[in-house]
Amino acid sequence: MHHATLLGEFDGYPMWTWFSGFMGGIRFKNYIPDFAAARVKVEDPGGTQGWMLGKLVSDTRTGLVMGNVAELLDAPRFGGRVVWRAAPGVVGRLSKCANGWCYFDVRGRGGYVEANHLWGVAPDETLG
Repeated sequence: MHHATLLGEFDGYPMWTWFSGFMGGIRFKNYIPDFAAARVKVEDPGGTQGWMLGKLVSDTRTGLVMGNVAELLDAPRFGGRVVWRAAPGVVGRLSKCANGWCYFDVRGRGGYVEANHLWGVAPDETLG
């Protein structure tokens, strides 16, 4: 079976209707052209790795709060004023990462978090 037939008709192969029904009636209608073959390796917080079509991966850097509740501070330093708190599992946009701190934005509410509290960025990584 052609892998793209699971949720739509592609390359002349019929859709596998059982799988589409199992997935809640999902049906892809847009053909992904052959020239869009670039794949990227992805990994989830549990360490499971896999491959995705590159055009399906966003350029927006995001992170996930790991461990305990993360305090979002007004400045990238210890002793900063707590402006928000984010529970484990919360996903937000990452920016301004330097010296072990990242600006973490969750739907317009943001602050600086120690990078070691986030999955999706290395503690020594720098982002503009």
